[in-house]
Amino acid sequence: MENYWSSLVWQAGGDILSPDKKSVVIDTDQAAAGIQFLQDLIYKYKVMAQPTPGGSGDLFENGQAAMEADGSWLVPSHAAAGIDFGVAPLPMGPAGRATSVNPSGVVIYKGTKSPDAAWEFVKCYTGPDMQAMVASLKASMPANKQVLADTYATSFDGAKVFADALAYAHLKPSFRGYNEFTTALQDELDSKVFNDNQLTAKAALDEITPTLKGLLGQ
Repeated sequence: MENYWSSLVWQAGGDILSPDKKSVVIDTDQAAAGIQFLQDLIYKYKVMAQPTPGGSGDLFENGQAAMEADGSWLVPSHAAAGIDFGVAPLPMGPAGRATSVNPSGVVIYKGTKSPDAAWEFVKCYTGPDMQAMVASLKASMPANKQVLADTYATSFDGAKVFADALAYAHLKPSFRGYNEFTTALQDELDSKVFNDNQLTAKAALDEITPTLKGLLGQ
């Protein structure tokens, strides 16, 4: 799920799926208000660049934007580009603070022929030494809480902002058919709300929700 608009949905008191993950709730007034805020930044207040379909390049990294809403994965590339940047939490919304977190899971196949070796790998990968190596890359936050607090949070200016944001972060939905679901939703928002000002956020969400319900099996 797109990181910025999903954060705005949660900040407005909305959500993408119900707590039991069985119903689509992206069409509620609260969820729509979060997405409408982003559309208004582009077309009403004109403080955010209009997206260019098929466009490429990072406006912030290219010196064409003063701020961006993005994640820790851009820290290494921005540093390599010589940008003197700072990190701040997203502004609080009507329902409070919210941001998104996209974890990379380490799993063991249930049919593996080497379960003991697989388990040793998981223990190694999630242990403090390997997680310290993850922290040193600065792109991802380590899963080990001690390494997060002691190593990552002090590794660069702004790292603690990312680490502290985990306290109010939301996981994006995860289910069979997620790729089709998010593609349909993002295409609707891109074509009619963000890249073009064809529909209000609520109208676009009302239009695409029946398709999303079908993909979820609702």
